[in-house]
Amino acid sequence: MERATRTGSATTRRASAVAVLAFGVLWVGVGIGPTLVAGSSVAHTTRLASSASTPTTAEAKADLLVIADFPAGWSKLKLTNPAAEADVDGRLAACLGVPAAVMEENPPTVDSPQFFSKGNDDYVNERITIFPSTEAASAKWAAISGPRAATCWGTLAPVLRHQLVGSGGKGVTVGQPTVTAVDPAVYGPGTAGYTASVTVTIGKSETLEVSRSDVYVFKGRLGTQVEFGAVGAPFPPSLAGQLVGVAAGRL
Repeated sequence: MERATRTGSATTRRASAVAVLAFGVLWVGVGIGPTLVAGSSVAHTTRLASSASTPTTAEAKADLLVIADFPAGWSKLKLTNPAAEADVDGRLAACLGVPAAVMEENPPTVDSPQFFSKGNDDYVNERITIFPSTEAASAKWAAISGPRAATCWGTLAPVLRHQLVGSGGKGVTVGQPTVTAVDPAVYGPGTAGYTASVTVTIGKSETLEVSRSDVYVFKGRLGTQVEFGAVGAPFPPSLAGQLVGVAAGRL
């Protein structure tokens, strides 16, 4: 997903580095797993994800993260231009050893606003995917959480590098990205996804580390993708785990 544009609260140089946080190239539309993260709400899950009928977009939208889920000082902006999927699904499918159709499926989705920390160094947004069947969701979950996934996320680094070069604006140099699987110890059991990180040099002297993590939890026909971005220090792990727990509990 592409990050919403925000002006007036960050320096131009830092804003250039923040632009790299979009990392939209790696959105692969993945979805749902057989279990929920710790602290999830079973009752809420039964209403939507386990419903006999396909959940509606209105129902899914009501379950997205809201500003009240965040610490004091966070703010929000409407996400007006979600990034289109890059041509990475075929690459992932080949690496994962699954049919291309498993990764290329394009079911309905709903998106939250984009939430920003007080210092504008961290951001979060959420996307919920509504799969046509539990079988379709389970097939995608099996692919992205299976034993090949950790290696296959890494194969996307060259694609990411190609997309990021020049995205930060004049005077911004993008290093070689690394893409690794997320650690369930941080986000809870029943989670999968990747963390992409890269060093950005602004001008001749200022260097910043920027990162993005996309964490996926699936339940029934629904899947949530919670995206965390950070400039400088990594996104706080405790807050990340808490937000994934809230998002998963609403499926």
